[in-house]
Amino acid sequence: MAGAGQQEFADEQDPRKLIDSRTVYEGRIWDVVSDTFSLTGSGDDVLVRDYISHPGAVAVLALDSQDRVLLLKQYRQPAR
Repeated sequence: MAGAGQQEFADEQDPRKLIDSRTVYEGRIWDVVSDTFSLTGSGDDVLVRDYISHPGAVAVLALDSQDRVLLLKQYRQPAR
């Protein structure tokens, strides 16, 4: 539970609309995927991003001495 002046943390749905997703290269270990999406969902700002799709991933979560985590909100299409 958050104390006075602290904010509760929660997941939130991202508003970006995925218009199309296709695999443009299939390899033995990874594939290349091309996603077409809209940043606002209006369809007026369509972007295409290519990325490598891999079957596994690793993440590191660093805690400070008070068990706090700094979270940055930065949109990455493959992670959604």
